[in-house]
Amino acid sequence: MLAQFNLNRFTLMVKQGDKRENIVFLSVGTNLGDRFLNISAVEKNLQELSVRPILMSSIYESEPWGNDNLEPFLNCVIRLVTLLEPLELLQRTQQIEIEIGRGTKSKGGSYKNRIIDLDLLTFNQLTFNSTDLTIPHPFITERNFVLHPFAEIAPCYKLPYSKFTIAEEIEKCVDELKCSAL
Repeated sequence: MLAQFNLNRFTLMVKQGDKRENIVFLSVGTNLGDRFLNISAVEKNLQELSVRPILMSSIYESEPWGNDNLEPFLNCVIRLVTLLEPLELLQRTQQIEIEIGRGTKSKGGSYKNRIIDLDLLTFNQLTFNSTDLTIPHPFITERNFVLHPFAEIAPCYKLPYSKFTIAEEIEKCVDELKCSAL
């Protein structure tokens, strides 16, 4: 009987230990309402998904990307460590957006003002492509409002398809929209 108990206990320990800690970077943007409060709400919610303290960049103010008629954005990048898988994390971040007040997502290059926008930038060194999610995010290297806060907290990070660090990607970026740390 004792041998059976040990085997079951070992099996249980292995199953509980199967969950891998995943290092994830997310972009946060907001240009409606109390923008600082929106970011604070995201920070609190993302901490609940992380098994370690999250790391958040400074907050940056940026000109709107993709639509000159929008209000200026506040942006930051957050690093978290989670046990969730990519599509689980996407679902949870979309739920956070809804709880904070996000309406419909922009589609097809039609950008709108928004209370909150969470984008999954990277997930470990995974490349992933589905109808709902592409990792790494396809526009990381094209947007100053992502690159600058990303480089602040992970300057030496390399995207899986790149030989350049995030800090080096800034030098190559052709985005001319203003993006300044507050």
